[in-house]
Amino acid sequence: MKKYYAIVSVVMLVACSADDVNESSNVDEGSITENGEENVETENIVEDDSSEENENMGESGQPFFENHRDEMSELSVVEEEIGMEFDEVDIQNDQGGSRVILYENDGIPEYKSIYIQNDQRLKIINLNDQDEENGLIYQEII
Repeated sequence: MKKYYAIVSVVMLVACSADDVNESSNVDEGSITENGEENVETENIVEDDSSEENENMGESGQPFFENHRDEMSELSVVEEEIGMEFDEVDIQNDQGGSRVILYENDGIPEYKSIYIQNDQRLKIINLNDQDEENGLIYQEII
């Protein structure tokens, strides 16, 4: 008899936890929340991300370099050292006095630039060629 109660309680616990998963997935899909308000913010954020990606992408990566050359002083050095032939350029971090940018081809990160704004120090790292200097291509104050 004790085994029967144990099995029934385990089944009840599993059934209760399955309902929680379904409710949370409905909210993520932009459905109506408990207050009756539509969850539109999630959809808007997704649209904003796609427009930002389109800005970073372009033929040979030129739109990114052309659009950001005035506001990012390190891009001229990056262009000299590794070129600007990239499918996608993704700004990973631009806060707290530093900027980290990934340069990708075919969805694979090839280079990373790290710019420390206070010191005006730039590091460029080749992510695919890890030699004794860990792929460090450039490390100077600009």
